[in-house]
Amino acid sequence: MQKAFFLLPLFLFFAGTFDVCAAEGESTPPSDPFEVLSNADTPKKCLKEGINNLSLSLTDLVDIALCNNPSLNRSYMEAKASAANYGASLSSYLPNITGNADAGYSNTKEGGGGSQNSTSAGASLSLSWLLYDFGGREADVNITKKNLEAANFSRNQAMQDTVFAVINAYYNLLSAREILNSAMVNEETFHKSYEIASKRFDLGLVRLSDKLQAETSYAQSQLSTTEAFNALAKTKGELAEILNLPAYTDLDLQEIQINPDDGKFTGEIEELITQALAKRQDIQSQKATMEASAASLEKAKAGDYPSISLTGGLGIDDNVDDNRQMYNSSIGVKLSVPLFTGFSNTYNITKQRYNYESAKARVAESESAVRLDVWKSYQNYNTGIKNYEITQKLFASAEENERVAMGAYKAGKGNIIDLLNAQYKLAEARKEKTSALYNLLLTKNDLLRSVGSMEI
Repeated sequence: MQKAFFLLPLFLFFAGTFDVCAAEGESTPPSDPFEVLSNADTPKKCLKEGINNLSLSLTDLVDIALCNNPSLNRSYMEAKASAANYGASLSSYLPNITGNADAGYSNTKEGGGGSQNSTSAGASLSLSWLLYDFGGREADVNITKKNLEAANFSRNQAMQDTVFAVINAYYNLLSAREILNSAMVNEETFHKSYEIASKRFDLGLVRLSDKLQAETSYAQSQLSTTEAFNALAKTKGELAEILNLPAYTDLDLQEIQINPDDGKFTGEIEELITQALAKRQDIQSQKATMEASAASLEKAKAGDYPSISLTGGLGIDDNVDDNRQMYNSSIGVKLSVPLFTGFSNTYNITKQRYNYESAKARVAESESAVRLDVWKSYQNYNTGIKNYEITQKLFASAEENERVAMGAYKAGKGNIIDLLNAQYKLAEARKEKTSALYNLLLTKNDLLRSVGSMEI
């Protein structure tokens, strides 16, 4: 009897120990006996507080985005869950051991008024270990492994998408800032024309129409400056939102010198397409999903074959009233043969075969889309280079034309129409020059994205 009552608290002790471990696991990192969980944790320190007082570089902006972006955190957690699922599948190679304990008391009353009491306790251990199932277990592990690879590739793609979004928003903000500076220069130019026309009108050298046309052009330049201020504010808000910060956050960017050579990119289109097909994380994720579908097909096929398992058990029963203990033990091999499943596995194999073919088609479809993406990005980049070179010549020509027109008007040999027309062309050329430079950087960034490369 004492032996039986000793076993019961022993089982309860181990059960309580498991509960404590589970409770502690909620606040501490989970155990990882198969070492499948990634060590690449999300950043611990997010640059968020006091950001208004910092001068930020592009690298700082990328770090903030990678730290704060909720979609990245979601993809990270999904990858972690896939890793845990992979670890769970590996457990099928180990035995399952189950412990049971019971204790009971019964009272039976007899018709003559007597009664009989009975007290009992027992404990047992059972073991089940799958030895072989004709590849079903291996296929199941392979499915979870490929799904983990797909999740990791998807996470990498999400990170790259975020980085490229930050770079695009960064260049758009720099471009908007330069366009504002150009608008302010243009405003000053038209203001100078207005002052000259006003003085010449006061001296009676020109008609009132000269002054009014110059005043109108000056007012239009002020309107353009106001619109440039608005565009700059909106691009700041767009960048802040990518960083998961309020749109009103005052982002102070470090002053940098943009070198046109920063927009240069070398590589033949055939090489770029080959590189894209090998490096694009979205393609690799779909390939991993396709391989998981192939493993699902193998698992379905294995369902038609038997499985072999090792079974065993230990137990003790104690009848307290009679002070009798009974011990039992068993060990054996179990063969399970699926004789008839109502054709469910037949259709399951067919379904998995079609799923695999569908996954192959999705990969081919995505590869075709990637080739076209690289081709378009490559053409846009080449156009960006040509546009930049043309706008440099255009600006130089417009600047010289404005200088000549201003000199002629001051000398009384030109008219206000020619001067204002020259200044309009200079204003447009200045804006196009700025836009062309940053557009070149943006098209280069888009080409890098399409290829699957990254450059900060």
